[in-house]
Amino acid sequence: MNIDDLPEDLEETVRTMSKRLSQGDGHMSTQYEALKNDLQFTTAGNQWGDSSGFGGARQSNRPNLVSNQTLTICNRVVNAVRKNPFGINVSTDNQDVTELIQSKVRQIEYESRASESYENAFECAVIGGIGYYYITTEYLSDEDLDQKVSIKTIIDPTSVLLDPYGEEVDGSDVNWGFIRNYIDRESACEEHGDEVIRGTISGFNIYENYDVPPDSVAQLIYYYKESKMKMRYWLQDGSFTDKKPEFEELIVGKRKISYDKVYCCEFIGNKFISKTEVGSKFIPIIPVYGDRLRTYGEKIYWGGMTRRVKDSQRMVNYYKSNEAETVALIPKSPYIAEYSQIEKYREIWENANTEPYAVLPYDGKDINGSPLPPPQRAANVANTGGIVQSRIQAQQDMALESGVFINQLGGQETAGQSGKAILLRDGQGEITNAQYLDNYKKSINQAGRVVLSMIKTTSDTMRREAFRSEDGEVQYQTVNLSELIGSVNDLDVTVSAGPAYENARKEAISTINELISGNPQLSGIISDLMIKNMDAPGSKEIAKRLYKALPPEFKDEEETNAPDPEAIQALQAQEATIQELESTLQKVTENAQQVIGELRNEIISSDRDNQTKILTTKLQEESDLAQAELKAQVELAKAGLQEEAKNFRELESIKAKAVDKMATLAGDVIKNKTESVEVDFADMSNPATPGGDIDLQSS
Repeated sequence: MNIDDLPEDLEETVRTMSKRLSQGDGHMSTQYEALKNDLQFTTAGNQWGDSSGFGGARQSNRPNLVSNQTLTICNRVVNAVRKNPFGINVSTDNQDVTELIQSKVRQIEYESRASESYENAFECAVIGGIGYYYITTEYLSDEDLDQKVSIKTIIDPTSVLLDPYGEEVDGSDVNWGFIRNYIDRESACEEHGDEVIRGTISGFNIYENYDVPPDSVAQLIYYYKESKMKMRYWLQDGSFTDKKPEFEELIVGKRKISYDKVYCCEFIGNKFISKTEVGSKFIPIIPVYGDRLRTYGEKIYWGGMTRRVKDSQRMVNYYKSNEAETVALIPKSPYIAEYSQIEKYREIWENANTEPYAVLPYDGKDINGSPLPPPQRAANVANTGGIVQSRIQAQQDMALESGVFINQLGGQETAGQSGKAILLRDGQGEITNAQYLDNYKKSINQAGRVVLSMIKTTSDTMRREAFRSEDGEVQYQTVNLSELIGSVNDLDVTVSAGPAYENARKEAISTINELISGNPQLSGIISDLMIKNMDAPGSKEIAKRLYKALPPEFKDEEETNAPDPEAIQALQAQEATIQELESTLQKVTENAQQVIGELRNEIISSDRDNQTKILTTKLQEESDLAQAELKAQVELAKAGLQEEAKNFRELESIKAKAVDKMATLAGDVIKNKTESVEVDFADMSNPATPGGDIDLQSS
């Protein structure tokens, strides 16, 4: 776009941008200069400097040693984060939605190599006091219009300018920010035209503000926030709307709220490239602070570990160099000899400290012919004890200033100390430098908020998304993430475990080991907890399997009360057996009732009163006995059948015996009929009724 074609609002934006650049440069220039010195001091080892005096340049003919212990101390803090990376965690009131959103955020972090961005910013904060990374959107591919969220690294923290009036440590309240990069000049001119190195933008010339390296073009990314006020109305049903309702009686309250939008303007050299809406109410430049102090004025001062230990580090270098210089002078110690002994060999002895002669000749007798002892050097033991002690004291000063002690850097432990005591001492360093980790966590929390808001903007239609599980497996689903995120309540962002968790994990292992040593019987009960805390491949899976093998009383109540699949199958089998037994009882009862009915008809036509009464009574007793036995078996099954097959066979045997007895009795009655017998069956109970009795009355 030609500068003459810029819209009016963009010209106003450029004027505001120019003003803010000057404001940011004025606020940050001094601090950024100190930051550059700290980075050079620690990472480049430029610890002597160029000035004269203590801590400055030494004479060229003297040792200028650098024992860079500052970098080791800083790495001790930074590498703890590298070993146990932090990450964005999402929480909602819906577990399924939480896992899906978390999987998407995990995929974004993986694709962006977010851990590199986080750790680079944290390293800059630990060394120099501040570091940055930023969050943006980019196209999925050159053949796609869909965009994705990406987390980007900012290598040079001095390339960023943030609103100096922001007070929050995570940068959530800043209203503007700049990122400056440099790109190849030839490529920039080829893609965007020669305007990138000519002209101005509404009077603003980027080349007056920055020292652009040769054959390069400055790229400036400008983020700014626009806030507008609007009226929001709350209705009787608890909902709210930003549009005034037609009926006043529906309104229960109203108030003005701030509506924020963030825009991004990109400039290549002196040419405007684009203006886009970010899709978040936050400036997507995330700061990571080290030591941070706000004065009573408008400025915030910050620094890192280098600034704490810089003077002690210089002392270490000074004593180390003096120690080396003292030792180097030992071979130049003079010889003590009688003058007449070496007069003949003067040239050889004058060069004895510089030339490696195989033999040093001398005259062994004085002028009187008396023997003389051979020449001897003056005492050649370097007196470095005081220098070494001073260097050790300077190193101890560095430990106190940094909070990182020798045992945390791999030094030898004191004999007889327990593992728990060592772990507790290791934790002292974390407490001393807890502000670094706390600021780091807060910045990642803010990054999570920005990422979620950008996901709602980029994924506002049904499309195929990639989701990464905790174990690294990638799955694809077609979903509208914007609607999904908007559908949940209590959406929050937290940070996963980091180096503090590492010390807690080690202490847990040590404690469990001590418990098992004193009580070996606990091994089978708490072994899953030990394996869970071990940093080894597959430890989580092993811990889960060990946990499943624990007795129910040692498991969580929720899991203990949860249905066991095997128990459910056994219960279903028992219920099926019970139903079969009840069906068998019903059939036996029906058969008994049929036989008794047939006997009733035969008995009525029989005249043998006494014999019929006896046989009928016996039949009823046998029937009652069979029913009672069947009923007992059914009740036993309902209470919890343990040997279904065995009991079923016994039940079948009882049923067969009962039927046989009834058939035999019926045959005997028919065969031995008596004469003139009247039987009254009016009070006879239903044989199907449990516990029923048959009352036979003769007339």
